[in-house]
Formats: sequence, C-alpha cells, structure tokens
Amino acid sequence: MSKQRLELSGMKFGKLSVVEIVYPLSRRTKFLCLCDCGNKTIATGSDIKSGNTTSCGCVKRENGKTVNLIHGASAKNARTGAYRSWQTMKSRCYNEDNNRFYLYGARGITVCDRWLDSFENFFADMGERPDGCSLDRIDVNGNYDPHNCRWSTSEQQSRNQRTNVWYLLGNKKMIQADVAKAIGIHPSTLLQMRRKNALPKYLTALTA
Repeated sequence: MSKQRLELSGMKFGKLSVVEIVYPLSRRTKFLCLCDCGNKTIATGSDIKSGNTTSCGCVKRENGKTVNLIHGASAKNARTGAYRSWQTMKSRCYNEDNNRFYLYGARGITVCDRWLDSFENFFADMGERPDGCSLDRIDVNGNYDPHNCRWSTSEQQSRNQRTNVWYLLGNKKMIQADVAKAIGIHPSTLLQMRRKNALPKYLTALTA
C-alpha cells in the first residue's frame, strides 16, 4: 500500500474528513469519511482528491430541494406565468443567445440584485402575472427592479416603446396610431405627412 494512500487519513476534502481506509486491497482504494452533516460515507481516494466527491450527498440533496422548490412553485397554477416572466427577464439581460438580447442586455439593461437569483423575491414584489399581461418596464431605458416594473397588457406595452412616434394633439400627448385614429387617416399617411413637414397646424410632432 502506497504512503500517499495512507496520508489521506485525517485529511479533509470539502465537507468530508477522511477517517480510515476500509478497502485497501480493492482495485480502487476506498476510505471511510465523516461528513460535516454527521453522516458517514465511503468514497474512493481518486474521487476524494479530484473533488468529484465532497460530501455524503447532502449538498446535492439540499441543492435538489432548492431546485424543486423553484420549479415546484413554477408548476403550480398560481405561479406559472410569473416564473416564466422571471426566466425571460433574466435571459433577455444576460443570455447573448437570446434573440432579444440586443434590446436589453446589449443596451446595459440589468436585473436588480433582489430579483436576479430569487424567484421568491420577484414573486413577493410582483405577484402572479394577470391573464393577458406581461412584464413591462415603466421607464424603457431603466432596469428591472420593483420600482420600474409592472404587469401590462400588450396594448399598454405598445404605448411604452422606445420606437413610438409621438405627437401633441391639442394639449394631449399621443402616439401615432391614436392620432391617426382620432383624425381619421391611416398611420402611414400621418407618418408621410410628418416626414414632409406637412402636418396640420393643430398637430405638433414630438421628438419623444
């Protein structure tokens, strides 16, 4: 038996303290280990030294509980929509493969620390996603945080886009689609009038 194998006894790797050799004659020498949680386990010397085994399995079980808690919450009817919105929000900000990353993460839009790693915090602040709604930022140039987010319908979100063209009709600020409807013309016609500086006097083009 090599001296190196014997020297593992009394050493600690991760949460495991090596107690003694239990199978010295096997092809892969195995050791009895005591885990910080109080349980005992047997592991090969190679797995212990490589870091493949760092506990009796309690770490994996605890991590599994956390994952199950999160996914269990998402599986419940009361939380499915909110959980998916939470995932989508993070993907848009941090996943460069997301097809909308260029509108979010690439522009510097981030998720607040309170929400980034905690669906429970997100749900506590936002509640369940109402039917027909999605997560919307009040300030389209701001980040995702409790003070800048709301559940909005698609129509509400369409009025809160950076690409919207705005006008002042009387004393009321309106987007192009609403102005066109109010004065009885097609939005594309209104846009052409704007580009040609041919808007009626009662209508003012706004830059934002």
